Amino acid sequence: MLIRHTEHVITVPAPPDTVYDLIADAERWPAIFTPTVHVEYMSPGPEDEQRLRVWAFAGSSVAYWVSHRTLDKATRRVGFRQTSPTPPVAAMRGEWTVFPSGEGSRVVFRHWFSAENDDETILDKIEEVVDHNSKAELTSLREAAGRAHLLVDFEDEIAIGTGQENVYRFLARAEEWPELIPHVTRVALTEEPPGIQVLEMDTAESTGGEDIHTTISVRVLLPPGTIVYKQTTLPPFLTAHVGSWHVREDGTTVARHTVVLKEEAIAAMLGPGATVEQAAGLVRQSIGGNSKATLRRARELAATGR
Repeated sequence: MLIRHTEHVITVPAPPDTVYDLIADAERWPAIFTPTVHVEYMSPGPEDEQRLRVWAFAGSSVAYWVSHRTLDKATRRVGFRQTSPTPPVAAMRGEWTVFPSGEGSRVVFRHWFSAENDDETILDKIEEVVDHNSKAELTSLREAAGRAHLLVDFEDEIAIGTGQENVYRFLARAEEWPELIPHVTRVALTEEPPGIQVLEMDTAESTGGEDIHTTISVRVLLPPGTIVYKQTTLPPFLTAHVGSWHVREDGTTVARHTVVLKEEAIAAMLGPGATVEQAAGLVRQSIGGNSKATLRRARELAATGR
């Protein structure tokens, strides 16, 4: 079997333990790493071993795989291997290692991989994707190490008044939203492969303003009650926005958001002397306002039997 090996290195201006923790906390990856759309932990195991489901961009499409990770905090090393590679990848493993370097850290990111039928042409294409994603992830890691204070989490919970199946269907069929949700003016939705959606949407301010905002997001449908998404086109005041809808059996829905503010845009958005806390409050009001308006509309429709 032909095995390819790649190695990418970057210097990060942050302590090694801080950098290691960013790599180890896989649930934060969608807000940190540009290619990563969603990560979830599978069955619990030893503290130093994990199984993850990962959805990430592979070129222009989103691929899915299961990864087994081994964590060694003492040596600041995270090893991984895909247990169910997405064809045409036959096998994929790698490791992150963080070393002290001056006042910061040196991160070495390695991959070993093979292709179905040892096809050299396919190996070249896989290497191209690995190279692109590795560079993007290392750049994202370096940037994330200096902006932890700009990461904001928030959530809202609304009881809808109908069952899980109805609410989930309403959220999944976003192509119907312009006819159902007043603040949504246009939707273009594609779903390929099944369960992976690209949603382009125009929204007006839920407070009644005239401004129209266009967003593009990748959504992963996880029935019976969860939809996760990553915004791939961002407003000028954010560097990341990921979110999710979690619908309980009684239809009560929790909308969760993680955003990373763009520090240099805060003054332009709110004026000189504005604080991160003020910007976070405004973003929460705007993004949270639209998601709450969507859920309230679901509640109104449920009350009328629609």
